[in-house]
Amino acid sequence: MYHYSLKIIKRSAGRSSTGASAYRAGLDITDERTGEIFKYGNRGGVLDHEILTPPRAPDEFHEAESLWNAVEQSEKRKDAQVARENVVALHHKLTLEQNRDLLHGFVKEAYVKRGMIAQVDIHGPGDEGDQRNIHGHVLLTMRSVNRNGLSDKKPRNWNSTEVLKEWRALWAQHMNTALEKAGIDDRVTEKSFQDLGLDKIPSKHLGVEATQMERRGEPSRIGDENRVSELFNRELAELEWQESIATAAIDAEKQRIAQKEHAQKTKTRYDYEGKKKQRLHEVDQSKARAAKRKQAKIEAAPEYFDRDAQAAQQDAKIAAAALEAENRRLASEKSAADKARIFKEQDGRKKTQEVVKRDTERIRAQGSFADELDKTRESEALQDKEAARIEEIWGQQEKNIAEGIKRGHIKPPPLESYETKRPEKPVQAVDKSKTAKEALAAFERTAPPPEAKQVQEQQNAKDMLDQFEKTPPPVPEPLPNPIPQQSFADMAQQYESAAKNDNTPAQAKEPEQQQTQQQSRDSGGLDR
Repeated sequence: MYHYSLKIIKRSAGRSSTGASAYRAGLDITDERTGEIFKYGNRGGVLDHEILTPPRAPDEFHEAESLWNAVEQSEKRKDAQVARENVVALHHKLTLEQNRDLLHGFVKEAYVKRGMIAQVDIHGPGDEGDQRNIHGHVLLTMRSVNRNGLSDKKPRNWNSTEVLKEWRALWAQHMNTALEKAGIDDRVTEKSFQDLGLDKIPSKHLGVEATQMERRGEPSRIGDENRVSELFNRELAELEWQESIATAAIDAEKQRIAQKEHAQKTKTRYDYEGKKKQRLHEVDQSKARAAKRKQAKIEAAPEYFDRDAQAAQQDAKIAAAALEAENRRLASEKSAADKARIFKEQDGRKKTQEVVKRDTERIRAQGSFADELDKTRESEALQDKEAARIEEIWGQQEKNIAEGIKRGHIKPPPLESYETKRPEKPVQAVDKSKTAKEALAAFERTAPPPEAKQVQEQQNAKDMLDQFEKTPPPVPEPLPNPIPQQSFADMAQQYESAAKNDNTPAQAKEPEQQQTQQQSRDSGGLDR
């Protein structure tokens, strides 16, 4: 049976740690804070009493009266929590020494290691109660202990639900370890019936008052609830037992049916195999009888048998000859077909080579025609560029001369100078179509016989050439006659003499002189 409970002893409930310690240890203790004396020295049922402390605890804390009076003096509030009580159920199949080792080992690991002081008392069953009711009382301090005594603050994490769950699981672990070590098959768990998936109702702890009422024959509320729970659990166990019996009967019936079906299948298989063997035996006998009849006929009429054998051999020869002739015919047809296929492939490759050669020559001819056309266009572009440059130079010179004449520094030359030096013939236009015609004529002379597509492309090229010839490029205008060299010298001399006679300041004359010199240099450079 698993039982683990944890309670807080509070002053607000009229309780004290000194009174709780005296009752559980069976001692006489005087509360120094209130002066109250608790006399439980004659109380029986206490099987073991000991105080477990951490190594750093003072020596006087090993005595119950000194310890719990110090606890009462450390608490100043009238509603203070002075101690924590832990009650656990020990196993009745274990000896007192085994239960003592079990309880002390658990207390040291769960409480003393955290810094608590624990008063451990083991109580035996009462004379009138359940003789299996051996249990332990553990009275714990709410504060940790050090060399100077109790700490000033209480560790609040000792009150957490997670720590309580850890202590409950640890107690079940220690209990099961002790039972296993003692060779007892019983096991306990800290989990509830609900966590285990059971429909049982758990019983409640009676406590001191309820136990005394039950011993006096008076019903108590907790006792009534436990009796109802026990009745329900008993009926539930009976139902579960009946259910287990029914389940076992169902399983046995299923097993019997399965065995019967297996036997039936086995018998059917054996019957089938027997009939099959019998049928095969009958077939073998029938074949043997037929062979005997055939052998008897052969022996009775050997002449007819030989004649039939010779006819069969002759038929086989004829069939072999026909098969050979058919094979030869098929071989000849295959050879003719192979030859035709090879000839067709050779002819196709030859035609393909001719087409590739013709296309290559056409592409080369077209490439040379395009090159000539590009060269002609480049020549035209250079001529146009040179004419534009000469036109720009003449325009600048005419502008400079006009500016000098306007200022009065240069005399205009006579008109005869232009007419005497004019070129006799104008610049001739370039015949752009000459090279294109020559390239097309060469292509027509060297090109292979054209196909339909090539004929169409050549016709398109001729049409484009005719259109180009019908619209020749415009003939450029003749360039003006260059100015004679002597006229530029006279102009420069006139400009210098006019500058000397001019009344313009030096600062204003200097730009004009520079402009005139620049014009002279430009004109001289053009003549050169």
